[in-house]
Amino acid sequence: MNPVWTIEDIHYRLVEAADTLRRLPMPKNSRPQELRAGWPDMVYEWSAYGYSPAQLRQSPPSPEHISNLDETLGWLHWLDREQRMIVWARANGWTWRKINEWDCRSTPTLRKCCEEGYSVIYRKLNKDFLEWQIRWLSGNTAALMRR
Repeated sequence: MNPVWTIEDIHYRLVEAADTLRRLPMPKNSRPQELRAGWPDMVYEWSAYGYSPAQLRQSPPSPEHISNLDETLGWLHWLDREQRMIVWARANGWTWRKINEWDCRSTPTLRKCCEEGYSVIYRKLNKDFLEWQIRWLSGNTAALMRR
């Protein structure tokens, strides 16, 4: 039997999926056609050399992380559009205020929508366990009533 998923496990996997998606390498020339250029940007002042901040690249995700990403993105298809958008925004680290500005609904309404989304995922992932638990309880209840 599969392990029981908790809401915290689901949230962690969604955050991990968002991070994995951010760390996936972009293909070469992934920019739109009009933005590509064969030459590097021109620097017009000699003092501008070396003044740009260093850019560190994150390591690419492991194959296990990519497999988890694929599985987790499948979970989002169980949700309706508004739940999916809010749950994914929270997984990407958006604050409730930022989601509120983007979605124009009150924070309690957004929280409720997000909780409903987590609830749908929770029920789908734990369906087998919950059915087993109901069967076990109904069987034991009948045995207890016979005593």
